[in-house]
Amino acid sequence: MMHRALTIQELVRLVVNEVSRPGPLKRPSLLALALTCRAFHEAALDMLWTRQYGLGSLVQCLPKDLWTLSDDTPKGLTLREPTRPTTRQDWERFDFYARRVRSLHVIHTTLRGRSCCILSENLFRWLLSSRPSHQLIPRLSFLKLGLTDNISSGYYDSAHMLFGPQLTSLQITAREFAGYGVILATLSHLPLRSPDIQEVKAFTKPREGRYRYYHFPIEVFLTLKGLKTLWWNPTSSPVTFDVFARMATLPNLTEVNLSIINNRRATGQSGAGGAAQTLTFRTLERLTMKTTTMNDVNAFLSACRFPRLQEMILDTPFSSTSNTLDSVLRLIHERCPHTILNTIHIQCGEDAGFDEDGVQTLTVASMRRLYDFRGLQDFKLAAKMCIVLDDDAVKEMAMSWPHLEHMQLTSAAHWATPTATTLEGLAHFARYCPSLWSLIIDVQTADTVVSADVRPGGGFCNYVLEDIEFGDSTALGNCAMIGAFLNAIFPNLQQINGDYDDEGYCTVMGESWRRVWNTIEVLRMTSQWDKYANE
Repeated sequence: MMHRALTIQELVRLVVNEVSRPGPLKRPSLLALALTCRAFHEAALDMLWTRQYGLGSLVQCLPKDLWTLSDDTPKGLTLREPTRPTTRQDWERFDFYARRVRSLHVIHTTLRGRSCCILSENLFRWLLSSRPSHQLIPRLSFLKLGLTDNISSGYYDSAHMLFGPQLTSLQITAREFAGYGVILATLSHLPLRSPDIQEVKAFTKPREGRYRYYHFPIEVFLTLKGLKTLWWNPTSSPVTFDVFARMATLPNLTEVNLSIINNRRATGQSGAGGAAQTLTFRTLERLTMKTTTMNDVNAFLSACRFPRLQEMILDTPFSSTSNTLDSVLRLIHERCPHTILNTIHIQCGEDAGFDEDGVQTLTVASMRRLYDFRGLQDFKLAAKMCIVLDDDAVKEMAMSWPHLEHMQLTSAAHWATPTATTLEGLAHFARYCPSLWSLIIDVQTADTVVSADVRPGGGFCNYVLEDIEFGDSTALGNCAMIGAFLNAIFPNLQQINGDYDDEGYCTVMGESWRRVWNTIEVLRMTSQWDKYANE
């Protein structure tokens, strides 16, 4: 007789969730639950079918005279033309399992390490169009569509039939130019079929050297009032600022990842909207924006406010002048909330030559514009200019950002003005930033001295930091003293200028830093000897 506790569905679900955790026995255990215990039958089947990679498993629930395994593709399915019209009974087993599917990945390839049936184009079309008035997978909430180079984009001309009222997340990827048209045509069905969708991510990867721009379907997204996350191919399909501005009307938009072009420069309009047209993105929390230049970033920020922004990522391929970057930092201070923003990434000049604007410098005066963001946890500034810092500036920075976890200052023009930051300056991070676990910064080590009477950094140390990179800086001076200093202020350091090989082992790059790392390893080894000797 079944125990009464098994009539409580919450307990049944807890047991099934525990069995379904990743591991080699996951599927056999769920099958055993589904087949041997009536109490767990429905819940176990739901878990087994909730995530599907391709439609092959569902197709095999149809009568065998409607499909056949391909002879030339072991994992493929090809359509055998039906010899009779399908009946309701033909679909009963299919629908029994289809209603359990919540997540579906439709990618025309065999996923690495996963057995997956691939449907022919004819079978895919027939499957989606055979019952036009019927929702094929009625409870689908997550859908990922993938176009590859070896099939026609027509394979997905019926993909919108998978959309349903419970769909909350859609991802589309394409690797052909035809993919753009498919994406646009597919997205046009969202307002009618999935009006409550919350997340849309569309990516395209054209062949090398061949880019084409398409009209951004803003009218589609403006009708999706429940939309929270929008990623639209940030690499090769930019939207205009006018389009971006209209997104401020979406009441639930919290995350945007876009490539934006300033369409107002050519018309001579003020900035990207003018002071009279300031836009307020009241719900936006995460913004990733790629533009052509920092001048465009400056124009956009001049026209926008982000009262709830937590994360800002700005990327421009061309270099910036010091004045423009200073203006961007000032606008971030003015337009973003000081108590909420915790992530700032700025990268400019990745594709620029060193002589585009001459040697530009960014001083601590510009950096001070961000010191009011006391909750900053993640800061990255990578620029083709000299970032001028000394130990006092580093101390001021560390004291301003006590919650810092990741810090990157990459100066691609460090050769023009060598950094004045020493290891004594880095000790301020050890003292004032106890949560810092990753640090990338240029450093000058020539005058490093370790005394037996004075502990490095005044005795303060950070036990969290494991990864530190010094860019192109060389370990100049006495490597033993440099190693001893770093080991004292960062006692749990795991790598310096490091990388991982194919087997997952850390390799220390750069001969000078390798000698420093050898010193650290020797110091730790001798400390272990002393520890065991005293026990």
